[in-house]
Amino acid sequence: MEKILIILVLFAVTAGCMNKQEQEQRAPDKPQQDLSRADLIKLIATNDSLNLTGVCLQDINLAGLDLKDAILRRAHLRKANLPYAFLSNADFKNADLRNADLRNADLSYSNLRYANLYRAFLQEADLRYVDFRGSDLRHAHFEGADLSYANFNGADLSYANFNGADLKETKLDSAITKNTKGLKR
Repeated sequence: MEKILIILVLFAVTAGCMNKQEQEQRAPDKPQQDLSRADLIKLIATNDSLNLTGVCLQDINLAGLDLKDAILRRAHLRKANLPYAFLSNADFKNADLRNADLRNADLSYSNLRYANLYRAFLQEADLRYVDFRGSDLRHAHFEGADLSYANFNGADLSYANFNGADLKETKLDSAITKNTKGLKR
C-alpha cells in the first residue's frame, strides 16, 4: 500500500513542473498537485530510502529537513528553500537547483554532477567532497563554504563568488572560471 501511495504522490508531483502545453493536454479529471512539505515529511518517516527522481519540488520549503542519502536525480528544485537541510550523500545528478537557497546546508559527499545551480545560494554550506563535475554554477554564491576536496572539473563557475571559502585540495581542472571572485589563479 505504501508503494502505491508513493507512486501516486510522485505522479501528482511531476504535474507541477509541466509546461503550459502539457498542462492543457492533461485530462481534466486529473488535478495538478505539488508535493507539500507535510507530504515529504510523511515520505521521509515511512521510508528507509527516499527516491524523488524527476519530481517537482519547485519553490518548496525544505529548511532543516533530513534528506541524507536521498535520490533527487533530475528533480526540479528551482527556488527551493533548503537552508540548514541535511543532504549529505544525496544524489542530485542533472537536478535543477537554479536560485535554490542552500545556505548552511550539509551537502557533503553529494553528487551534483551536471546539476544546474545557476545563481544558487551556498554560503557557509558544507560542500566537502561534493562532485560538481560538468555543473552550471554561474553566479553561484559560495562565500564561507567548506569546499575541501570538491571536484569542479568541467563545471562553469563564471561570475561565482568564492570569497572566504575553504578550497583545500579543490579540483578545478578544465573548469570555466571567468570573472570569479575569491579563486586564486
